[in-house]
Amino acid sequence: MMRDSARQGRKPKRAKAIGKQEKLYDALKLLFDLLETYAPVWYEKRYHDQAEAALKLPPARTRMFIIEKEI
Repeated sequence: MMRDSARQGRKPKRAKAIGKQEKLYDALKLLFDLLETYAPVWYEKRYHDQAEAALKLPPARTRMFIIEKEI
């Protein structure tokens, strides 16, 4: 019984974490697109590469990272 209640408690946390991850991805993508469009002087290739690598992370991996941090 205790396991079932523990699992039920995790589902809302998991859904919330997934929602946060999607919002974070959207924000990162928006910022990346703005930086690519306007290319400020300080925006070096290393920043481009770092942001691009973050955008390519598999969603499941980033979701699990967020879930682990919340629990």
